Amino acid sequence: MTDTQKCPCINEGIELPIHSYVVLPKDEALLDTNGYQKFPSGLIIQWGRVVLSKSGTKVSFPIAFPNACHVLNCGSGENTSNSTEIMNITPGSLTKEGFIANVLPIGDCTYSYIAIGS
Repeated sequence: MTDTQKCPCINEGIELPIHSYVVLPKDEALLDTNGYQKFPSGLIIQWGRVVLSKSGTKVSFPIAFPNACHVLNCGSGENTSNSTEIMNITPGSLTKEGFIANVLPIGDCTYSYIAIGS
């Protein structure tokens, strides 16, 4: 497929002159529990769920960002007890490949995150 294509435009059954339009590349995605969506603009959104049992655990994104991770947001934990779980990021640990997570309380718990970068 070329970068530009010709197509007839039809409006209310009347064929209009042929116009050029740009064909955008197909978006690349992994639509799974840990996944990502790449957009033609270069924007990438990634998400994941990780089970953490101790602080200082390295969490890797599904793919490395080519340039940088601009935003990372972490959700609270999910467990079977009534306690509140918290995950935060070790300052300075956010990279194109992932981050280092700290958790409270210590023990197996599932946390979610979403990251935006380019």
